[in-house]
Amino acid sequence: MHITCTELPLKDRSHKTVISGEPGQRSDLGVKNASPEAGGRHKLATIMFSDICGFTKLMGEDEKRAMQVVEYNREIHQRCLRHHNGVLIKEMGDGLLASFESAHDAVRCAGEIMEEVREAGICELHMGIHLGDIIFTKEDIYGDGVNIASRLNNLARAGEILMSHEVWKIISNPPEFSTQYLGQRVLKNVARPIKMYKLLVSGEKAKFELSTVYYGNKKTILTVLSISLVFLVALVVYYRSPLAKRFLPDDIQTIAIIPFENRTNNGEYE
Repeated sequence: MHITCTELPLKDRSHKTVISGEPGQRSDLGVKNASPEAGGRHKLATIMFSDICGFTKLMGEDEKRAMQVVEYNREIHQRCLRHHNGVLIKEMGDGLLASFESAHDAVRCAGEIMEEVREAGICELHMGIHLGDIIFTKEDIYGDGVNIASRLNNLARAGEILMSHEVWKIISNPPEFSTQYLGQRVLKNVARPIKMYKLLVSGEKAKFELSTVYYGNKKTILTVLSISLVFLVALVVYYRSPLAKRFLPDDIQTIAIIPFENRTNNGEYE
């Protein structure tokens, strides 16, 4: 997948909230008419989380360099979000949270950001994407969908973009993107198991990973291991029990073999 990004001037480089609904800018989340009693407005949206890998270590080693990386990362996200109709919700240190109306736009944006970061070689990112029912308020967004996107982001390794099944089933038809199924995981504070997929960027090939085999066939593997363990324990208990002695003969003849000692002076017998 190769996507180019049109350069646009950066209008917002501050950490203040911008009351705007324009793509790429922080916004009031489009809930000016949402009543406090309603607790915000529910909306189906695709959420994207991203973080800079190793930022805490970098901050401890070179604070000035770390802040330059944050600024660089912010500029890339703002530019690509505008290009793909995304809205920057908020920044959390080295992390960014964005919202999209289209799952295709979200995945295209994430892939483009990752490609540009790799080419620049300034930092590494890991990202998570999920589609769900989100509660939008004037200050923030809430809901199980936000939590799932955050958990996927935390599970992603350096340079990885993980997405949920809800995102994958939309972008897989037509097959514009290359993905790899990573199995089903139980995420913290999420009631149901989540199927995970990895977005393959810049011609990246799917890799065999033991964790993928495990999480892709978790139920089967655990069932086989459980049955094997139960059988082994039962076998040990049986042979140590008095019941086993009733069926095993007492006069079993055995032969003991000990090493031979050469007591001659002939070395050929060694």
